[in-house]
Amino acid sequence: MKLISKVFIILNLLIPLFLGLFIYLTSRDRTVLFDMFSFVGIRLQEINYPQIIRNYACDFLWAYSLYWGVYFWGVFGGWRSLACLTSIVVLPFSLIMELIQIPRSMPGTFDFIDIVTEFCAIGLAVFIAINYGRFIHEKNNC
Repeated sequence: MKLISKVFIILNLLIPLFLGLFIYLTSRDRTVLFDMFSFVGIRLQEINYPQIIRNYACDFLWAYSLYWGVYFWGVFGGWRSLACLTSIVVLPFSLIMELIQIPRSMPGTFDFIDIVTEFCAIGLAVFIAINYGRFIHEKNNC
């Protein structure tokens, strides 16, 4: 795999991961992550985001990032149909992470729209992965 492809994948993994973390840490008063960061002396000022950002942006960004993390792992595992295989791993994981919030066994609030949001993020990641793969293939064959 060429360096440009690795950089592309890593950027698609890290930028949404940290952007989601920033939104999460600046949009809520008390969370497990907020408490951990506060314990080590990191405190961020609360930002009053629009409700749609507050409720769904982190889920979207983290599902998108998760897809690229599994995709990157799959590159080194030699998966052939990477975009599809990654989806097979990431979609059920995202669904399970939302469903275990129903009985309150995990912090968070279950919301059906969270599942739709995460599936849309994964769909976008698949679309980008497939089209980026075609672009690189066509570029290398010209």
